[in-house]
Amino acid sequence: MRAILINPRYTGYEIWNKQRKEERLLDVDDVTLGHRTSMTHNPVEEWIRSNEPAHEAIISPNRFDTVQTSADSVPATRDAGNEPENKADARVCRTIG
Repeated sequence: MRAILINPRYTGYEIWNKQRKEERLLDVDDVTLGHRTSMTHNPVEEWIRSNEPAHEAIISPNRFDTVQTSADSVPATRDAGNEPENKADARVCRTIG
């Protein structure tokens, strides 16, 4: 359930540019050692959304926006028994009651 409520793709629209690949040299003095590659999330403002729905939506865009908006007002928690472990879990619990 959480994955559906926090992934914009489930609103029916295709989303591109959510992540980028960053490559860092292991040793700047010896480039022959290669590099380390990691994926980094781009800011939401840089995401590209299709103009038209690409497939049938599982969650309405309005419900998705509600979940995203409520995330700003929910503090992240650590492991406190049955409480959500992070903002994403907390906003899902609050949205679905």
